[in-house]
Amino acid sequence: MLITNRIRTDQIISLIALGLVILLYRSLEDVGRTTSVLADWQLQREKLVYSTQMMPVPLWHPPQATDSASPLTQEAMLANLTATSAAVIDLDSSTILLAKNGTEKLLPASTSKLMTAIIARELFQLDEVVTVNEPPAVNGAAITFHQGEQLTMDSLIQALLIQSGNDAALIIANHHPKGEAGFVREMNLKAQALNMTNTHFQNVIGFDHPEHYSTAIDLALLSREAMKDEVIRAIVRQPRTLITDITGMRQHFLYSTNLLLAQDPTVVGIKTGTTEGAGEVLITQVEREGRRILIVVMGSADRYLDTKELIEWTYSHYQWVEFEDLN
Repeated sequence: MLITNRIRTDQIISLIALGLVILLYRSLEDVGRTTSVLADWQLQREKLVYSTQMMPVPLWHPPQATDSASPLTQEAMLANLTATSAAVIDLDSSTILLAKNGTEKLLPASTSKLMTAIIARELFQLDEVVTVNEPPAVNGAAITFHQGEQLTMDSLIQALLIQSGNDAALIIANHHPKGEAGFVREMNLKAQALNMTNTHFQNVIGFDHPEHYSTAIDLALLSREAMKDEVIRAIVRQPRTLITDITGMRQHFLYSTNLLLAQDPTVVGIKTGTTEGAGEVLITQVEREGRRILIVVMGSADRYLDTKELIEWTYSHYQWVEFEDLN
């Protein structure tokens, strides 16, 4: 008896889609990403719901380069960057779309303050009042709070993330019962919980130190965690704001250190960092037509140009395909 096996159209589409994903993962290996990197990232992935999942796949015929600033291939794109390390992540599928030295340990500078903000949100209430007993003497960016000034934790977190206030970071940390040392310990425990295996914090600001380091992949994990918090998410997309002490008499105008917020309306955060040792560091989240990507550049000589090129390259070289039920 002859038995005819029929393959439904939806099954064929599913098989093709799976093949595209396999090709995507293999193409990422061509730019030097190891299997262990993918494994580390996959440990952090939220469970995918394939019935409605949108997955990025490379375009078969991406647009041709029109000038030297628009390289065609992944290799050319990565070689064109001034950054020592970079990563582009599709947030909804947790897929690494592009990586350059993604697990290399580098100085993270003030992007460290994302962890400072996360710990502050976990330990303190937003309306908790903090008294500036003695204004911290710090180098670099500072808001210049005054002795005896009382502010809410919410105002301090805004100063921390929008204008990258080093004094705000220390005031928050010193509010911990065990001071900055106790706060830093919480930061490192959280890094372990997030599987940031190549990260260690030595201070709450991001000052250069041999024992203060992270990677582009780890900073992506950190950023994804930070952006789950609706308070942090709302803060990091603000180009400017005003905070006051609890009396409303003393005012502090804050201006974001992230210039892309004013240049690209699809940029929704999240944090800059700059030190002599780290160079320029930038973490950027972009949302275009419902497609969310996260870009990390470290050790850059021009973080904004690097990031803009990565944004445009990614959206022009990938398409998002809806997977029907693959289970």
